[in-house]
Amino acid sequence: MHRSSSALFCLFLALFTAPFLVAQSATGSIQGRVFNPATQEYVRNAELTVVGTNLTTYSADDGSFSLTRVPAGEVTLRVNYTGYASTSAQVSVGAGLTATRDFELKPSGPASSTPGVVKLEAFTVSSERESQRSPARSRLARNAKKSSGGGFAAASAKAADTSSKMRPT
Repeated sequence: MHRSSSALFCLFLALFTAPFLVAQSATGSIQGRVFNPATQEYVRNAELTVVGTNLTTYSADDGSFSLTRVPAGEVTLRVNYTGYASTSAQVSVGAGLTATRDFELKPSGPASSTPGVVKLEAFTVSSERESQRSPARSRLARNAKKSSGGGFAAASAKAADTSSKMRPT
């Protein structure tokens, strides 16, 4: 009787731990660092995501990162960092192994020949003459100029108070 209960317990243990062991061995990890060539420094707080999963981490102060429980096989790892183009790479993750993948950030938008300088597209600056303003806005501007004390905030408050009391004629 004792021998059969021991065998039954071993069978029970094997049946319930096997899926856990298979799941553990069907994953691996990815580690690496994120580098900014424009500043020649490693980047902290870059977001790294395994595409198609909910696995996300952020790079440490030294630019290093580590993602665990990554599904074994080919995965796409994406890096996002504010002000830089999103970068992706295919990474082969072996079951129970650690893959290494380093990234270099690339600036987003138009390229500039000077590191750290962002070149903007053309834009237009416009204004309007005081005579083209509505009568209420013209009075607000004149009142703000005439006000001598309390600075701009006081002048704006006085002008706003004056304009709220105006009635159309």
